[in-house]
Amino acid sequence: MKVCWSVRTIPELEELPDYQKSRIMRLSLRRAFRHWESWFGLLFCVTSGILGQHMGHNVGEGNLLFGLIGGGIGGGVFGFLLMQMQAVEVYSMIDELSD
Repeated sequence: MKVCWSVRTIPELEELPDYQKSRIMRLSLRRAFRHWESWFGLLFCVTSGILGQHMGHNVGEGNLLFGLIGGGIGGGVFGFLLMQMQAVEVYSMIDELSD
């Protein structure tokens, strides 16, 4: 599977008019949450923030720092998974438009 770092980097979108690009991006983000990978990423984000907070509480000082680090790592994983699912939906919508 091809990794997309941004929906705007999909070459097939360059040909479309701006109003269609924005419509496809909005709808694809909504459709991305139909995939279990997106929900797993969200769960991972929350869990890593909670685990980081728990680790910071056990260490004593730096309670907030560990929670922020855990949340940052989880947020990065969530964002990456969500972007991949959105790209899958963009490709399927482009296929629908071309038919």
